[in-house]
Amino acid sequence: MAKLQHDITLVLGADFLSSFANLPRKIQTKVTKFIGGFKDNPTANSYNYETLHTRDKHLRSVRIDQDYRGIIYKPDTGDMYILTWVDKHDDAYAWAQNKVFQVHPVTGSLQMIDYSEIDATSDVSSSDSDNQKSGIFSEFRDRELISVGVPEAVIPFIRQMKIEEDLDAAEGKIPQEAWEALYLLYAGESLQEVYNTVVQQESVDTTDIKTSLHNSDSQRRFVIITEDEELKGILSYPLDAWRVFLHPAQRKTVSINANGPVRVLGGAGTGKTVVAMHRAKWLIENVFTKPTDKILFTTYTKNLASDIKENLSTICTTEQLKKIEVVHINAWVSDFLRKRSYKYSYVTPSESRDLWDEAYLLYDGEDELNVQFFKDEWTRIIQQQEISTEKGYLKAKRTGRGRSLQVGQRKALWKVFAEYRQLLDHRMKFEYEDAARAVKHILLQSKDILPYRSVIVDEAQDLDLITFKLLHSIATNNSNNNMNQLFITGDSHQRIYGNKIVLSKCGIDIRGRSRRLKINYRTPEEIRSWAQKVLDNNEFDDLDGGIDSMKGYRSVLHGEAPSIRICNSFSEEVSEIIAYIVSLIRGGSKEEAICISVRTNELVDRYRGALEAQGKDVYVVNTKDDLRKPGIRIATMHRVKGLEFNHMICPSVNKDIVPLKSVLYTQDNELAKEEFETKEKSLFYVALTRARKSVLITCCNEPSSYIK
Repeated sequence: MAKLQHDITLVLGADFLSSFANLPRKIQTKVTKFIGGFKDNPTANSYNYETLHTRDKHLRSVRIDQDYRGIIYKPDTGDMYILTWVDKHDDAYAWAQNKVFQVHPVTGSLQMIDYSEIDATSDVSSSDSDNQKSGIFSEFRDRELISVGVPEAVIPFIRQMKIEEDLDAAEGKIPQEAWEALYLLYAGESLQEVYNTVVQQESVDTTDIKTSLHNSDSQRRFVIITEDEELKGILSYPLDAWRVFLHPAQRKTVSINANGPVRVLGGAGTGKTVVAMHRAKWLIENVFTKPTDKILFTTYTKNLASDIKENLSTICTTEQLKKIEVVHINAWVSDFLRKRSYKYSYVTPSESRDLWDEAYLLYDGEDELNVQFFKDEWTRIIQQQEISTEKGYLKAKRTGRGRSLQVGQRKALWKVFAEYRQLLDHRMKFEYEDAARAVKHILLQSKDILPYRSVIVDEAQDLDLITFKLLHSIATNNSNNNMNQLFITGDSHQRIYGNKIVLSKCGIDIRGRSRRLKINYRTPEEIRSWAQKVLDNNEFDDLDGGIDSMKGYRSVLHGEAPSIRICNSFSEEVSEIIAYIVSLIRGGSKEEAICISVRTNELVDRYRGALEAQGKDVYVVNTKDDLRKPGIRIATMHRVKGLEFNHMICPSVNKDIVPLKSVLYTQDNELAKEEFETKEKSLFYVALTRARKSVLITCCNEPSSYIK
């Protein structure tokens, strides 16, 4: 693998990648070629390397072609070059004119100060002006603001903030960690609480740029390039900043050296999956470095596994990817048994329905229990508690089932369960839970040694008890200690498939190794808070028997709250959607950045047909979102899990569709209905929080209670 020239330190800034992403494709190719040559010989005459007459004497200009220039920061000492911006000649020079790069004296992070904002407040004294007394941060002294990462130069600018909107408008104009600290202070957290969240250094050399770049706050906007393949990957996906720039809280979680399983909780958009992917990369680079070491990265669905595998390819080298196996757990279990010539095969949904209908004929109980009750009882009690006898079922705990059963009732039910099991065995079929148990048994009884040194689990809230017992067996199969064995991310607010699990009951002890991510980087605060209100009346667990709260969650972005259109007919609703799409495209949005998300596959077909009839290109997202395919995206609410788009449109949020009436009314008791409704709210929440910029909600006639 090609390393960069050893005495050259090449650094890319987040602003550089942002400006690079906005260039025409032809110019991007030229910039990529320029960087390829520059990293080998940064002072070649062909680059027309020259000093700029700007506020920061360390900024230089380099020639990309006749019309475009790159802006580079070059410290006084050492062969370090920071690419900060690229643009047309005059625009590049204008950008650089009032930018100053400096190391913060308390945090040690490299910050960029835009003096075009500061100059407007240069006549304001930060010590004795009226702004000091009346601003929203008047209770804090200058040195207190500096202690939490605010640059001294921007304090006059901050002193002029009178209302919350002034603080909102400052985002992007001052270093992000400084804005976040101010946000927390304004939200009511104490100075000490905010100070504890800020990266602190015992001693800071404000002239040492190289050291400052290793600061975790610096690394949210600067990345040091060490390999050609890494550089190529970054320039191929410049808008995916999450791949390179992690928040300090995320970076700290990624690199934890844990003596036992780690659990990471976080609401939608907080970067749990991003952290999990970077965790895999970090482990391969720093802990499990032998050629034979592998990591198992698993999640609940095939689609999510596919998305993760594709995204991992943008942050890992080819060699690193060979050591990370990404697969959804059902497929892994099936493959494990297939390689060992296991004779049973998975029962299909249609086969299962037929077998249940046949087994149900044996039910002679007095209670009017439908087939769905038996299916739920089987899945949630029999399978999860690994019950194989009538005696075991008579003793089983049924907490959360909403209907008590006496001994006689359980005996009547067991006849049906025993018959269903016999029918499965007769046809040499099994369910996933049976397969997972079989794998666990093989691992415990045989001498099979798996290659995995660590297991990373994403979307843990949708996995069940049996699966976590299996994952624990896999994680402990090839290890003599507990170090970094198991890394689990999840959020019960987004539980749309599975049921509650308690990690400790699966042999997984996360005490003292729990982390929580609270900052949403994707969804504007107005959408995030609106979506959260959909869930506010429900209680959610923390995956280990406790309660998880969204208190303290916030977004660093701002925008408009969801728009709601209540229509009188389907045709009127489609017209509203098309008008909205047209306005987005006129505003500069690409069709590929717009997604329509509906509750069922039938609705996918209906809205796709309606839009295509109006001449719109529509692309149905099934297995993955192929960015090479043009068109407005459309998918079910389940499928958009793990994806994100600039604009989300949620049609048919009607009374009988969200929640889905056809399933709700099949639930046997009130508790089951409540649990189903909670999942439906979580599903709606998931769809809303895919949005980066805007949300439109539409319905026909009577709206869902979730939006009333």
